[in-house]
Amino acid sequence: MDLQRKILPLLLLLLFYIFIAGTGVDAAPWTYGDSCTAAHRSRIELWYTESQTLITSASQAISRVATDQVARKHLTAYLGIGFTQGADEVWSVDKASQVRWKKVQKYIRRADRLLNQGVLAPAMVSPGMVLCDGNIRTRIPWSSAALGKDGLPLSKIDEKTKEVLEGVPVELSKIFDEEHESGLEPWWSQTLGTYMFEKPGDYSNLCTNPARMERIVLGRSVAGHDSEKRNGYMHTGHGFLIFMCPPILRGLKKYTPTLGSKGAQAPFSDGTPNYLSNVRPHSATLLHEVFHAVSVNQDKDDFVTDPELLDFAYDLPDILSLAASKPRDAVRNAESYTMFCLAYWYSMEYQIAYYPGYVVAQDWVKP
Repeated sequence: MDLQRKILPLLLLLLFYIFIAGTGVDAAPWTYGDSCTAAHRSRIELWYTESQTLITSASQAISRVATDQVARKHLTAYLGIGFTQGADEVWSVDKASQVRWKKVQKYIRRADRLLNQGVLAPAMVSPGMVLCDGNIRTRIPWSSAALGKDGLPLSKIDEKTKEVLEGVPVELSKIFDEEHESGLEPWWSQTLGTYMFEKPGDYSNLCTNPARMERIVLGRSVAGHDSEKRNGYMHTGHGFLIFMCPPILRGLKKYTPTLGSKGAQAPFSDGTPNYLSNVRPHSATLLHEVFHAVSVNQDKDDFVTDPELLDFAYDLPDILSLAASKPRDAVRNAESYTMFCLAYWYSMEYQIAYYPGYVVAQDWVKP
């Protein structure tokens, strides 16, 4: 009987690990908004798995640049990182690229930790959420009654006695006086149960670009922030947000449905080059937004933040040009990281190379 009591817990633990391994418990580090249907979630889960594959490959690349010429060529082509060979014939990052190289390592490792371990980057707030529609908020006047997470008016606090005056609303501008004085505009999101602040403009739909309304927005990221007290009132925060917008959820013919579904023939049968943009999968949009999300470094009380990785270039020729002529901008461009991940994965998977932007043979010995 004593032996059974000792063995039974071990057997149960073993069965538990077998169950975990068998079911592949590897949940995405976010929840889903109500706007995401079952079909949307299934699609995004596939993109999540493919993003894991891509970022794992990229992490391997940055860890073995001393011996991996495939990695070096693609880091130079897409992110403008230069390399030099020492007297001992060992390759290393050249002096001019050292600062930029640290940024590349930082963002790839952050994205890897988020996607493969669920570890948030500094300043990211959990739980994160993926939404499938950009209409999550409404602009309101500063003179309106401040709301709590439940969407009900907050009761005013007497400035002298600190007594809560039940039923007496407090004006929004009294809580967020710094934002009010800075000329920001308040938006209320019932979906998140919190306020969001923007510079003046039409930001009602986060799946549009107010500056260029004709541009199709495929995704967007928003930094999260913690709950905290402002002027005696508790302000609710929210986790990081990633929007997968309707156009990408419907599917775009210019992108492949799944990673590797087109292969990597070189060149096409009619002799035209097989460009990397021809094999960009839908999942690359999710990875692009993850890079934005993990690059945010914000002060705790700052409600308006921008990621360090921006959008200088989207199209392949512009990305290659950026790396060649403006490497400082290349390492601050989210799509440059995304395309590097794709180029390296395809190169290793199919034993070809994408460093010119299109498929060529690997003209070196694989390490």
